[in-house]
Amino acid sequence: MRSWRARPPRSSRSWGGGAAPPPPPPRGRPPPPPGGGVAGAALPGTTSATLAAGGGRAYTPPPTELGLLAGTTVAAVARLAERAGLTGGVTERRLALDELRAAQESMLVSSIRGVAPLVRLDGRPVGSGAVGPVGITLRDALERAVRRGVLD
Repeated sequence: MRSWRARPPRSSRSWGGGAAPPPPPPRGRPPPPPGGGVAGAALPGTTSATLAAGGGRAYTPPPTELGLLAGTTVAAVARLAERAGLTGGVTERRLALDELRAAQESMLVSSIRGVAPLVRLDGRPVGSGAVGPVGITLRDALERAVRRGVLD
């Protein structure tokens, strides 16, 4: 019986020049389509969701479609957006990184940062380069809800 420290047997197959073999594809998940699957897409951060706003609507990438857990803070912000009068609310849909760059407003949403408007992305201004009305409205609505202890 092997202990947990035992190494698996080495393959006698040579990969040339000591280079490591390519990693096997993940089990249970098909490989990404040619072109990368998420290449060029705006993705949620490790501890935040991404929002792009324009034309009275806000969009966020769908975390569960990407194999991620849905965020509780972005869900609360979506409910608050409807109450605050953001006509289209917050809709989950795939976003291209170019859409995030070209949006009138972009922001990160997390339980630590709250609603953090982005004024620059990749060194270029987002929208007007200043915090916009949607960012201010959502930030203030979330801060008020947190102070009252009511996020639903």
